[in-house]
Amino acid sequence: MAVLLLIPGMIYGRVLLRLARKTLMEYNKANEIAEQAFFAIRTVYAFTAEQRTLAAFSSALKRTVRYGLCQGLTKGFAIGSTGIMFGVWAFMVWYGGHLTANKGSKGGNLYAAGIAIINGGITLGSGLSNVKYLVEAIAVAERMKEVIDRKPAIDLENREGEEMESLKGEVEFREVRFSYPARAETEVLKGFSKKVLA
Repeated sequence: MAVLLLIPGMIYGRVLLRLARKTLMEYNKANEIAEQAFFAIRTVYAFTAEQRTLAAFSSALKRTVRYGLCQGLTKGFAIGSTGIMFGVWAFMVWYGGHLTANKGSKGGNLYAAGIAIINGGITLGSGLSNVKYLVEAIAVAERMKEVIDRKPAIDLENREGEEMESLKGEVEFREVRFSYPARAETEVLKGFSKKVLA
C-alpha cells in the first residue's frame, strides 16, 4: 500500500529532473547573451543594438518561463496525488472491517497497521519536497562534469611538430584614428601609434 504513495513521488522526481536540465540550459543561453552585452556594452550602444539584445534575452527567458510553469504543474500533481492517501486509508478500513467481521482479526491491530502504513507513506512523501534541490544539484553537476572531462584541442604533452629556437616579430600601429559609427564626431583613438616587439 505504501508503494502507491511513492509512485507519484518517483514520477515527480524524474519529470522534475528533466525540466531542471532544460531550464538550466535555457538560463545558460540567457546568461551568455547578457554576458556578451555587458562585456561589449560600448559596441552594443554604438550600433544601437539595445533593443535587439533585449529581445534576444527576453526570448531566451520565455522558454525558462514555460519550463517553470511545467515544473509548477508537476508539483501540483505531486501534491494533489496525496489524495491517494485517503483512498489507501479507505481501502484499509474496508478490508480491515472485512477481516474483523469475517476472519476474527482484532480491530486494534488493523488500526495500528493502517496508521503505520499511512505514516510511513506520508514520511516518505514529505521527504520528496527536497527532491527539487537534489535534482537541481544533479543538473549542475552534470554540466560541471562536462567541463572537467572536456579534452582541449591542443595536446600540451605532445612534443611532435616543429619547435622554433627563437621567435622574433613586431607589430606597429601608426596614426590610427577610430570612432564608433553612432558617434562619428567623437574619436576614440586620435593618432594612436604603438610599436610592440615580440
